[in-house]
Amino acid sequence: MQQMMDEFLKDSAMDDYRMDDIIGRMNLTPGAAQMLRSLQGLHQMPMPPMGKVSGGGQSMSSVRMSDANGTIVVSSNSRTGTTVHVTDSAGKVLYSGPYNTQEEKSAVPEAVRERLKNIETNFCF
Repeated sequence: MQQMMDEFLKDSAMDDYRMDDIIGRMNLTPGAAQMLRSLQGLHQMPMPPMGKVSGGGQSMSSVRMSDANGTIVVSSNSRTGTTVHVTDSAGKVLYSGPYNTQEEKSAVPEAVRERLKNIETNFCF
C-alpha cells in the first residue's frame, strides 16, 4: 500500500488509466478513490509567492477535550498566543484566559492547573 501511495505522490500528473490502475490495486472505497482523484492535478495548482500568504501568515488551531470532569478548549494563535477555556461537568466556567507565561499559568486555579498539566505533557502547548 505504501509503495503504491508513494508512486501516486511522486507523479500526481498521471493519466486516468494509471490512476484507475493504482486505485484498483489499493482496493479503495468509492469515497477514498474520489478523494485521491481530486489530488490528480495538484502539481498544476498555483502557489502564492513566499511572504505574500493571504491572512498575513497567521496560523490558528484549537483542541477540545471533554471527560467526566468537564471540557478544556486550548486555542493557539501565532499572533496572540495560547488561551484556555475550562468548564466543569455542569458547564460552569472555571477559567478562561491566556496560558503562555509562567505568570499567566500561575493565575489559573490549582484544580484547573492540575487538569491542564495532565494534557500539557501530551500536547506540548
